[in-house]
Amino acid sequence: PTVYSEECLKKEPALDLVIRGEPEFTVKELASKMQRKQSATPWAGIRGLSYGTDSGIFHEAEIENIENLDELGFPAWHLIDRKRYILPLIGKEFLLIVTSRGCPNSCIICCASTFYGKKLRLRTPKGVVDELAWVKETFGISEFLFWTESFTANQAFCTEVAEEIIRRNLKVSWACNSRVDNVTKDLLLLFRKAGCWIIGYGIESGNQSILDAMSKKITVEQIKRAVYDAHAAGIQVTAHTILGYPGETVETMKKTISMTLSLPLDFVQYYCAVPIPGSQLYT
Repeated sequence: PTVYSEECLKKEPALDLVIRGEPEFTVKELASKMQRKQSATPWAGIRGLSYGTDSGIFHEAEIENIENLDELGFPAWHLIDRKRYILPLIGKEFLLIVTSRGCPNSCIICCASTFYGKKLRLRTPKGVVDELAWVKETFGISEFLFWTESFTANQAFCTEVAEEIIRRNLKVSWACNSRVDNVTKDLLLLFRKAGCWIIGYGIESGNQSILDAMSKKITVEQIKRAVYDAHAAGIQVTAHTILGYPGETVETMKKTISMTLSLPLDFVQYYCAVPIPGSQLYT
């Protein structure tokens, strides 16, 4: 939203531009106009930009979210020193694969919908696997992180991705994130067969009252079941938790820690509750 762009521009005089929303086409047009150097302010008229002028801060029109994510093409990984990016825990080179954008959930702690909207937009399963195959063939990299809020937000989609990897006999290894209420035993078994070795769950809290306050819309029992089902499928689990959400006490935080210690988790990350701009918690 323009309110955050305005806040940033007011706080930092050295800041020239703020890109609102999805950046690709805004950046492409900006780079093209700056290259041509047709005016002193080549960014004027470019949708999705906010910037300062002598008369104040100006916000260009919004730019629509990209409906067909496949039209973005594959990232220019040849411009990156890939050997500097090593996947923790296994010490191998890896790359990110964007599978979707947008999140229909309403978790009060999250700002994902501010960036990409609430509508879930999916790449085609073929497009995702084409990119996996291209990266492996072009750069010799077989380790991937599916970079999205929840790879499993649409079960038909993630099932098709896994089945396509298996159908092509594409020997790759990958990690993903998921809500605990979006996985089943059969789906996790399919993931493992397709090369998934670790899954990250946003479990947030071991207290139902705190989960409800966050509008997480999951239960403690769903958390436990998702962890055990992943392990039964041969997939390691990382748990992401939040401590200090409004309404927390020392006892409720201890309960969250106690729950994580009682579950067969491979890794746990404990975050402090932070009101991120764009989240309902910030508002």
